[in-house]
Amino acid sequence: MLLVHTWCVTVTLKSNLHITLP
Repeated sequence: MLLVHTWCVTVTLKSNLHITLP
């Protein structure tokens, strides 16, 4: 399930960026 793993990583990165950026 590489696709699911990639999706989870993408969501995590986007969440981190959203939290980091004002």
